Amino acid sequence: MTSDKHPDLDRAGLQSRAIRGAAWTAIHTFVSLPVAFLVNLLLARVLGVVDYGRLTYLTMLITVTGTIAALGVGTSVLQFGAKAHTAGRTDEVRKLLRAGSGWRLLVSAPIVTLVVLAFVRLEPSFLVLVLVFGVWLPAVLGGLGIALNIEQKTAEGAQAALIGSFFTQASVVAIVLTIGTADAVWAGRTIASALVVTLLFFFISQPYRSAVLTPGNPFRLSKQFWRFAIPTGLASVVGTLVTSRSEVLLLQWLSSPVSVGLFGLAFGLAAHIFAPAQSFIGPLIPAVSGLAEVDPQALRPAFLRVLRCSAIVAGLFVAGLLPAFSSLVPLLYGREFSAAASMVLVLGIFTALGLIAGPITAFIYARLRGRLILEIEIWSLSVKVAIALASIAWLGAWGAVLASACAITVRTAMLWIHEARHLRISRRDSLFSGAPLFLASLIAASLWIGSMWVADTPVLRGMGTGMVGIAGLVLLVRFLRLGLKTGDRDAILQAVPLRFRPIFRPLMSILVSTEHRQL
Repeated sequence: MTSDKHPDLDRAGLQSRAIRGAAWTAIHTFVSLPVAFLVNLLLARVLGVVDYGRLTYLTMLITVTGTIAALGVGTSVLQFGAKAHTAGRTDEVRKLLRAGSGWRLLVSAPIVTLVVLAFVRLEPSFLVLVLVFGVWLPAVLGGLGIALNIEQKTAEGAQAALIGSFFTQASVVAIVLTIGTADAVWAGRTIASALVVTLLFFFISQPYRSAVLTPGNPFRLSKQFWRFAIPTGLASVVGTLVTSRSEVLLLQWLSSPVSVGLFGLAFGLAAHIFAPAQSFIGPLIPAVSGLAEVDPQALRPAFLRVLRCSAIVAGLFVAGLLPAFSSLVPLLYGREFSAAASMVLVLGIFTALGLIAGPITAFIYARLRGRLILEIEIWSLSVKVAIALASIAWLGAWGAVLASACAITVRTAMLWIHEARHLRISRRDSLFSGAPLFLASLIAASLWIGSMWVADTPVLRGMGTGMVGIAGLVLLVRFLRLGLKTGDRDAILQAVPLRFRPIFRPLMSILVSTEHRQL
């Protein structure tokens, strides 16, 4: 068995790869996000509020089904594989990848196929294409993305995703303008996204590539693997229900199709707004797992750094973009979606809060504490379902907003408190690290309420609130000394190409507190 450690996967190497991956993911997000935003706008305009709700319902249903069928195997392969790869145990990684491919072909793909046949309304020939290219092809090649993350090649993955996003969006536009049904749009998006996975084939090292294409018996994996995989899988299912727009499943039952469409648009727009901030989190998961393997003592300062950076980035989006986009909803999407404007603001604030949970979860997964994640997700889902059942019938889409906000708050608070305790970080330390996000939420809410009294056009009102929001947050962060540390800035600048660092350094220095608050 190969056991030589990779020389570039020490503490510095892991940080460098994580930052480079986050940088390329951010580039991909910033380039593709405007395209995705325009395509989503076209979908809402062409489909209308009811059919847009149908598209949201289908997307949510298949997503939940896929998560259930995966049973945490993919996440577990990534966690165990990242640790083995960092330690140089290549044969162990290959075994894990082969078992993951076997699970997708033997279990996941058949389950998803049955759900598609039961709920999707398409012509038989089109349905066959969906099953072949949208379900079974990802089952065969799904391990490529996992292998890429195991090798810490998230930058290469982002480059492939950048190419694939344009192909997927072009396919969606062609279908909505020609066929124009929610089911056809969902099918086209599914097929295009699956074809994009083939691009990853060229970025993975040959031993891992052949392992992905050679399915193995997943039931021969160790008991330790399954002790982590099963609770992690259940946590993934429950977590998907907590953090996604699963409320549409209850809205479809307890309310009207219009409520489904309004909530679906508001949730989707909030997700679009925060996609760039989210792009910094994905590369952290394998990096944190590897860091726990090679330098556990570095986890405490890494936790605080990730928390500060996440809060600053999410806060800038909350203060600068949320009031602006909320003001523009009726103009962009039409009057039938105007009731979603306030929902975008509220859901956006709590979506930003949920972003904080992403890196915290990465730290908990690095300790292979899948059962703890499951317990927290169950508590959060219980809150969500209870509030949704009690309020949706009377409040409609606003009941779904309330349920989503409460569930995200419970989930983030429980994760945050537990990991801070484990790393022996005081409440003041962790709260002050996340304070910029709380300040940004107050600024956004104040600007939204104040803008209702301004008679300017939505465009001018949006531009004004955006500039005031960013300026206000920067001033407060500097005045209260709650910004980034110099080390945070320097670590982020490592991901910026040398020629652009003279531009980014002064911009990022604005967010640095030279005398950081002593906690």
